[in-house]
Amino acid sequence: MIQMSESQKRKFDHMLSLLKNASSPEEVRYYFTELQQFLDTLHTDEKPHLDQMESKDLEKYKYMLKKMMEASTKKEVLYYEKEVHDLINKISPINY
Repeated sequence: MIQMSESQKRKFDHMLSLLKNASSPEEVRYYFTELQQFLDTLHTDEKPHLDQMESKDLEKYKYMLKKMMEASTKKEVLYYEKEVHDLINKISPINY
């Protein structure tokens, strides 16, 4: 479980809001990347690792990331972004 301070939670919420309110696929990709980098910087002993995924889930994860980057609409990008997070949460649920 990722532990966040109040300021980190506010920053996360702000970044998530920017992602959800993005008006183009490029903006969605940008904010997704920023949010992912922010989460990657949080140190925790229980941080999910791709090598913990079953091979079928890892293949699906890679496929969804690829499809998200190739998407041409905001709706597509958000769909694949949700699928990626669902897979990550499957191996290590995160409570905010």
